[in-house]
Amino acid sequence: MKSGEALLEKLGVGKVSVDLQGKIFEANQASKDLLFGEDQLDNVFIYGICPELSLKEWRRLYNKIKVQGELETILEFMDREGVYFDAKTYLTRGAREGLVAMHFNKLGSVSGDMREIIRTKRQLEEVKFALDNTRVMCLWNDMEGHIVYANKAACEFYGYTETEFNKMHIAEINRSMGSVELQNKVEEVGRSEEFVMQTVHTLKDGSTIPVEVSATRMKSEYRSLNVLFIRDIRARLESVEKDRVLLEEISRLKDRLQEENEYLQGEISSQHSFENIISVSDNYKSVLAQMQRVAETDATVLITGETGTGKELIARAIHKISRRAERSMIRVNCANLPSDLIESELFGHVKGAFTGAFSDKKGRFELAHGGTLFLDEIGELPLELQPKLLRVLQDGEFEKLGDTRTIKVDVRIIAATNRNLQKEVRQKRFRQDLYYRLNVFPIHNIPLRERPEDIPVLVQHFVKKYCRKTGKPPLKIKKATLNRLLRYNFPGNIRELENMVERSVVLSTGKILHLDFRLESDLRSSDDEKFMSFEDAQRRHIVRALERCRWKVTGPNSASELLKMNGKTLASKMRKLQITRDLKD
Repeated sequence: MKSGEALLEKLGVGKVSVDLQGKIFEANQASKDLLFGEDQLDNVFIYGICPELSLKEWRRLYNKIKVQGELETILEFMDREGVYFDAKTYLTRGAREGLVAMHFNKLGSVSGDMREIIRTKRQLEEVKFALDNTRVMCLWNDMEGHIVYANKAACEFYGYTETEFNKMHIAEINRSMGSVELQNKVEEVGRSEEFVMQTVHTLKDGSTIPVEVSATRMKSEYRSLNVLFIRDIRARLESVEKDRVLLEEISRLKDRLQEENEYLQGEISSQHSFENIISVSDNYKSVLAQMQRVAETDATVLITGETGTGKELIARAIHKISRRAERSMIRVNCANLPSDLIESELFGHVKGAFTGAFSDKKGRFELAHGGTLFLDEIGELPLELQPKLLRVLQDGEFEKLGDTRTIKVDVRIIAATNRNLQKEVRQKRFRQDLYYRLNVFPIHNIPLRERPEDIPVLVQHFVKKYCRKTGKPPLKIKKATLNRLLRYNFPGNIRELENMVERSVVLSTGKILHLDFRLESDLRSSDDEKFMSFEDAQRRHIVRALERCRWKVTGPNSASELLKMNGKTLASKMRKLQITRDLKD
């Protein structure tokens, strides 16, 4: 290290570097002044300046140094004037391979322990060599703040050479702090022996970089230095900022999820509760009784019925009065999802499972854990996914798309369809084993035309709902309007009735509800209407009764009981009208 060399020069200590053959390769200024003058070192050998050493004796000393590392002795030297003098001599391994460093001074010319001075210098050189071979940036500065050393990593980072650094003050790179503040930090290092701070350093090109500086004090008998280890913390600060933004986003999404959950729970409570299934029909009482019984269990429910009869309302009512009511009911419409996405929606996927899968995603089964999963339009489920659904129903476990880990769930399944699944099974479009798994507790939701007594109360309910929604005062309903609706067949069931009422509320002016459109029943009242034959009417009425009773002909809760007919008479009538179960397909 240059400061160590200067110390030796100041003390008048000579230094030469010698190889095995005794040839001198390097010499400091003190040794030149004493022994050589300013002549070149060509063909200068150790036995030329130290006559008592022969080549053989020098080789013995050389090999001894190589083994034990150092040796202290007294040798006789001859100066440039030919005068002999004794010198205290300290030999060590040289910095360059194959050389021995020889330090010497005339006896009595140096106060203090030269051995300790040289050992300190050598230790500093070893530290410097180690620092030059690491990627950690390091600067040394003296007590006045002058930089005395910069390792290679620091030179590369700041853009200065080591020579340029040796002419600089630490304040030139630490411009973010005033000179007084910086000096206080230097003194703080001296008091505590160690200090860590975050600051901003300026590079040679003028750009500023946030850094973390770990400072410590290095002391010897002859000098004290501040050792600064410097780290570029841009990536760390960016990561901290990203984490802060992420935490804020997570907090925002958490709050939003909580609000949405409270909203959805409120929606379920206010719109889909058991009490809001509006009916005064005796025909519908059996459906309500079935809902009440099955809600107390975890049995799988299959709700069938025409479009618009309110199958989802039944599913939500069952969930609401079940022991799973505290957890969510998750809904999946199997008809609305593309076949290539429905597996991911149901079972989830891991990152990279397919193009566009940028992160892991939970499926509806996982979200419904502990609650209820409502599979609407189950008849639309692709045939290739039905075995995986069957496995969940049987074992309660599945794998995410693209994953091999098995996930176990506790989910109650409620399915609904307007299709005839038995017909789908016969036509190989629906698995028979899956049908039996779903059909544990079937509930058939009867169409509105089979519960006409519910039409007036439903109309009243929808009128109040849409008057509130549109800000209109309650509208009165004429008896003639209700009669028109009672004569209508309602192929779209309750959904169609609700849409009619909403449209009528919007179009009505004044205090009375008006149906300003023609119904199919109005058209059938014309003279050219084609009437159904008595035999067709009988057949249609009996089939409806059989469907209502799940084709049970006789006994309790059978079609014969519903039609108030003798069971044998009904069976005879069915044979005569050629009514078989296939007709319902």
